[in-house]
Amino acid sequence: MKAKHKGGAVSWIGVLMGLAVGVGLSLYYAWNVDPLVQYDTAPWQLDPESKAQYVAMIAAAYGQDRDLERALSRLAAFGSDDPLQLVADMACELVVGGWPRSNAESRILTDMVRLYRLQGKAGCADVIIGNPDATVPPTPTPVTPTPTPTIVLSFPTRTPSPTPTLGTLTPSPSPTDTPTGDFELVFVQEFCNPAYSGVLEVYVEDADGEGVPGVEVRVSWQGGEDRFFTGLKPEEGPAYADFRMEPDVAYRVDLPGLSERSDELITGPCTPETEDEDATPAGGEVLTGFALYFRR
Repeated sequence: MKAKHKGGAVSWIGVLMGLAVGVGLSLYYAWNVDPLVQYDTAPWQLDPESKAQYVAMIAAAYGQDRDLERALSRLAAFGSDDPLQLVADMACELVVGGWPRSNAESRILTDMVRLYRLQGKAGCADVIIGNPDATVPPTPTPVTPTPTPTIVLSFPTRTPSPTPTLGTLTPSPSPTDTPTGDFELVFVQEFCNPAYSGVLEVYVEDADGEGVPGVEVRVSWQGGEDRFFTGLKPEEGPAYADFRMEPDVAYRVDLPGLSERSDELITGPCTPETEDEDATPAGGEVLTGFALYFRR
């Protein structure tokens, strides 16, 4: 008698478990091992939280230079029909999210409210900040009446009045133009990266190492200078700002009124440790970059 052999049955449970494990490993690799890094993201493509922070940095820059035309030009990148109402809406989102949690956030919110209120817009942040340009009446200084001196006569002996004692006079220091020194340049790193060819990166942090947005940065060279602010690229963090250098030009960097100027920085051709054809500039030449770290 011939034995009958049954065909191999497919284990659907095994197939489903295999698919689940495969999907899980793929997600882990994509999120943790080799996540997608986005470069040159347009402002309108940012997530809501990053978009609100980006608008806040534009308002902080306006609070420094009062350049409405520049602020509107930056806001135009969002493609909004009413960019100033966008500022009001973003300020409202920040307030709903818990702002202000520090003096810096309160200052930035004030700049946002000032920017859109002066153009006739309104938002829920008005309740927190109020009218930043309202005139506060001066507090009256109480006038202390001068007591009438009392003359005491004593007979037959007159009591002599005490001789006043002159204290030591300490001369007041004369004012100088030395910066306040709130921030110190603690580290300068030179690098050669095709993706950041000739880029001068600036990081501004507080004493705890947390990024400080809205700080003005000045890059100067012979015959010119440029000023910009930290935090205008949320994807790089609140401490970050950058500047594109030209070869054979000596640059110096400082935070106006808050730090001393750096030594001269000059970029030139360099050879990266790893070749990345996709990141190499169109000209094929990679220039040295610098990262400067300022800390309070």
